[in-house]
Amino acid sequence: MQAEPRSVRTIRSAAAAIVAGILLAGASAEAQTPAPKPAPKAEASAPRRTETVVYDNWTVTCRDGATKNAARSCSAILRVINNKTQQNLVVWEIGNDATGKPAVALRVPLGVLTRPGVVLTVGSGKPHKFDYVLCDRLGCEAAGPFDNALARELGAASDASVTIVATNGQPIAFKVPLKGIAQAVPALRN
Repeated sequence: MQAEPRSVRTIRSAAAAIVAGILLAGASAEAQTPAPKPAPKAEASAPRRTETVVYDNWTVTCRDGATKNAARSCSAILRVINNKTQQNLVVWEIGNDATGKPAVALRVPLGVLTRPGVVLTVGSGKPHKFDYVLCDRLGCEAAGPFDNALARELGAASDASVTIVATNGQPIAFKVPLKGIAQAVPALRN
């Protein structure tokens, strides 16, 4: 979830105060004003079914669409966690972007130089660079396309390296075990 800009929070706070003031003022005048008509009842939507399956290091979550004809959406997530602090060092997600195209998102902690982006190296293969798309209080996220060639590389390797550049210019590489990716990627497409 993306953090709201300060101006939006300020506007929301002011609007909430105005609404609260109107509600408090209306409480004493309630007997003098006719009650508003109830809003028409919206059709109850069916509960959305969610299915989660763990494939070693990867967790695949699929959700049915909000409506009967909406497509099912799935994503696979792998987390690399600092054992001492339990802080996420890398959160790697594979799923679809807003346009429905397969995509990769890599979230890393704050304190990175954004211009170099995130470099993903699968096994001893060629590096894949992903540009940062946002930074918020949870960290910085880089994203890019997820194509069949990358899927094949991931399925054939046992580990990958996610490299970021700290604000002091030092590259930091996180070794990521890929165990379970060969099952997780096909599960996204089912």
